[in-house]
Amino acid sequence: QVPVWTNRLATEMPPSGKSQNFFGAPTTPQALSVKMREWDNGNTSVRAKILRDFVDACAGKTAVELDASLAKGASLFLTRISAWLRLTYLLSTSVPLQAAAIRVFISAAGGQRFLVEFLEVGGALTLLEVVNTDQTSSEAKTAALELLVTIATAGRRFKDVLCACDAVEYVVQCLQEARSERVLQLSRDLLYEFALSGDEARAKVSDAFLSIIGRTSSPAAMQAAAQGMRKLLQEGGRPREWRHDAVFALLDTVDLSLQYEGGELLKVLAREPALHSTIMQRLVDLLSPGQTSGDVVRNVVTLSRMAACARLITFFLGDRQATTAAALEKTPLLERLARMLAHTLQPDGQTQALAALQALIVADGSVSSRLQDGVGEALTTKLKTWPIAMPLVLDALQTELLATAKFE
Repeated sequence: QVPVWTNRLATEMPPSGKSQNFFGAPTTPQALSVKMREWDNGNTSVRAKILRDFVDACAGKTAVELDASLAKGASLFLTRISAWLRLTYLLSTSVPLQAAAIRVFISAAGGQRFLVEFLEVGGALTLLEVVNTDQTSSEAKTAALELLVTIATAGRRFKDVLCACDAVEYVVQCLQEARSERVLQLSRDLLYEFALSGDEARAKVSDAFLSIIGRTSSPAAMQAAAQGMRKLLQEGGRPREWRHDAVFALLDTVDLSLQYEGGELLKVLAREPALHSTIMQRLVDLLSPGQTSGDVVRNVVTLSRMAACARLITFFLGDRQATTAAALEKTPLLERLARMLAHTLQPDGQTQALAALQALIVADGSVSSRLQDGVGEALTTKLKTWPIAMPLVLDALQTELLATAKFE
């Protein structure tokens, strides 16, 4: 008969071929010392194995539980991981794993002391170097940015520490050069977190977003900056100096996602009475094609911009009818819309111009009579009643009338 203690030993031992996770249960100082010597003497693969075991066993543990799992040596292990990250981030592919292990510490409930210890050994500067170095991969930048977001959302004083390390400049540079969508999103969100630390940081981040929008940056970076700018505006953020051309430049493209972001930004800005009239006048100015050229691409961009501006005018006429109509009263809007309607080869522009014209007629009672004086009663009636969902059909005479009419 097999002794009882033999059966119990068999059930307590790990399955054959599988090693027990060292971090799976509280350990002793002696066992931890052995494990740390293994770390100190180990190569990259040995250390990576230790970190994977640690993350698997300890993710989600509280600070007290981490100390128990590491025999009160949690800070000692964190220091080793931080030092390894600082020494190898340019040469190693282990940054995502290193960042995951550090996150176990700094995101642990009651683990704010781990965060302070990480910052005291220069952890923030190391992460900022990772996100702003060409040699590091998108995966490494993503991991570093996620860790920076964790730090920034831990409290106001930690945002201030990051800002004191010139984090805004580092992350702005990362955003401008990013190719990964995840890196773009994290950079945008991190800059927004920095802006919440105070008025000075908010103005600094707003300036940075506006600068990216106004440059010939990658469309993805411009889109991310516009999204961040809009969110800041909704929270009361303002740049030190407005450069409206930067926002309107988002409309001057065939990229519909950029046009959308530009329109959404202008909708937020136009809520301010001081800016509403300026924005309306600028939209009317952009309805003019300007000097035509033989550059087909440039002409297509111009027509796309005009359609976007007409779409926005329609929105503002419906959203703030009286205020918008008053702002448009002395502008050449009616003439510019008529010219757009005469562009029979640009159906989207025609549709948007027709929608804006019909909204203008509803908002301003004098427009109908002015239009009738310019193009006649029959064409006026047609334009007032034509369904927006249907392509506008004009004969040669009607097209000529719209292209040449003058309105008082």
